[in-house]
Amino acid sequence: MNGRAAVAVLGLTVLGAGVAAAQDIEVDAAFRRIQLPPGYYARILQDPNFFNPTGGWVNRSAAARQLGTAVTGELSIVVIPVLHSDSPDPEYTPQD
Repeated sequence: MNGRAAVAVLGLTVLGAGVAAAQDIEVDAAFRRIQLPPGYYARILQDPNFFNPTGGWVNRSAAARQLGTAVTGELSIVVIPVLHSDSPDPEYTPQD
């Protein structure tokens, strides 16, 4: 590997590490070149884990890891079906 390629790999590694540490919403906002509201950053400063899911399967998987067991059971989830303006017509009706 020549010097130029090594610098490119190093640069991509450093950039990748910074992106991986960021919240997904921050990466998305940067990609779309929009600014997140100041309240988002204020909340992150107060509690860096505020937007990270910590209940449900997250708790169950952490407990299972500690016990060395599998994650089992049922967990209710909310499903919100939506149609976007470019969605094809649904194959079902609200009465289904």
